[in-house]
Amino acid sequence: MAKIFKICLFFLCLFLLIVIYSQKIAAQTSILEKRFSFKFKNIPLESVIDSLRKAIDYGFSYNPDVLPQNKIINYNFKYDPLKIIFDSIFLPLNLTYKLVNNNIVIVKLSFANENISSVREIDTVKFIPLSGQVLDKKHNEPVPYVYVYILNKNIGTITNNAGDFIIKIPIENANDSIFFSCIGYNKVVKKVNDLMPGQNLIFLEENYIQIKAVTIKYIDPKTIIKSSFEKINHNYSRIPLMLTAFYRETIKQNHDYVALSEAILRLYKAPYNHYAGDQVMIYKGRKSPFVKQMDTVRFKFQGGIYTCLLLDIAKNPSNFMADEFIDYYDYNLEDIINIQERVTYVIAFDQRENIHYPLYKGKIYIDRESLAIVRVEFMLSPKGIDYAAALLVQKSPSGVKVKPVSSTYIVNYVARNNIWALNYIREEVKFKVHKKFNFYNTLFDLTAEMVITQTDSTNVQRFKTSETVRSKDIFVEKVGKYDDSFWGGFNFIKPDLSLEEALDEIKVHPR
Repeated sequence: MAKIFKICLFFLCLFLLIVIYSQKIAAQTSILEKRFSFKFKNIPLESVIDSLRKAIDYGFSYNPDVLPQNKIINYNFKYDPLKIIFDSIFLPLNLTYKLVNNNIVIVKLSFANENISSVREIDTVKFIPLSGQVLDKKHNEPVPYVYVYILNKNIGTITNNAGDFIIKIPIENANDSIFFSCIGYNKVVKKVNDLMPGQNLIFLEENYIQIKAVTIKYIDPKTIIKSSFEKINHNYSRIPLMLTAFYRETIKQNHDYVALSEAILRLYKAPYNHYAGDQVMIYKGRKSPFVKQMDTVRFKFQGGIYTCLLLDIAKNPSNFMADEFIDYYDYNLEDIINIQERVTYVIAFDQRENIHYPLYKGKIYIDRESLAIVRVEFMLSPKGIDYAAALLVQKSPSGVKVKPVSSTYIVNYVARNNIWALNYIREEVKFKVHKKFNFYNTLFDLTAEMVITQTDSTNVQRFKTSETVRSKDIFVEKVGKYDDSFWGGFNFIKPDLSLEEALDEIKVHPR
């Protein structure tokens, strides 16, 4: 019970800070002349690059395939120019580097004389970039959160709120098919070779279950949930997995984007049949300048990535699935639908009246055949939202009142060879902030989302503790600057239109 209590309390922990923002712009040519001291003793090359990124506050872009595998670095630099440090590390490895905007692009020496303006130019020979929009066929409206993937290849992404997607297909999968799957719709399959590089329109048709085909009898929703909990060890991976994920945090102030940070993550996903903890490390990341100047009140996520791991409900069951709390909730078998062409129970839940604690309201989707958790959509219940300020805000400065407006979460799983796997997580928290002597309230909207883009089950090993993200880490402080070409061949979630427009503003009016 104590463990479940702790997980529920930690679903989202935020710092509320007052800071003064000042942007420092340095000429790219000067960074190589600056002097640094580093001591690398038996350090893997990628860890060395990560140390350099943190020290100089520049992003690093490269195709992972160009880096020699398992290369160990031993150097001791004492107040040396960065150019000497780079040359000493990269040139012996047949690598060189170029400055592109606020990024350092690492390439093989064979590319040295080429005009490299983006990492994508390096990667296009290995990846086929495809993009488009997914629409509801009947209403011609965008369909958000559609899973876009190659079957049995563990490669995929998800559409944004406007139904837009970008997926990069390895060249060796050019003859495969792309699947488009979403709750409430029939799955659509398209050949990679039949799609254009951009502007593909994918239409999904709504899926209806013929009630006569489903045996109708009363089943206690609590019994379904308890049975699902008991089958977790059977329905989810019993071996460790290495996951590649895309992660994004955004902050809005009164509907305008004010901050953005993103990363490619490596996740060590421990087996679901014992209590070993998951681990996550930042493989490469970036942050934008503030898109618009913020108010003097500034929010930062603390432990946003770590929280996403805790939101894996199958790994860390929340209190709405626990025997100790089940009597605090009302449950209702609301519907029976198709998900991934499988019959699925939809169970609605909400905290009961007169429970003076912030609990949850939402829906849990459970596969009828396997009783696996397929999806969970939940939020802090309006019945307990007034008790939630202490849960969501860690620090609040003097003279500032913070009131949570809403806190919503989505957790999605997909089936692969009858084993269910984590696919997508989204968390969104909204606050009203009132400052003393200020007539107006300010609305802040903080969102974090993570999609699993690739899965590997071979040679999976835990990370060193020093390489992992900790629960108190503030993600935006651990990544470099922003540039357009950063992701290369990695899959990511296409930004929403409003976010794209905000980033375009940065390019036109750099700060």
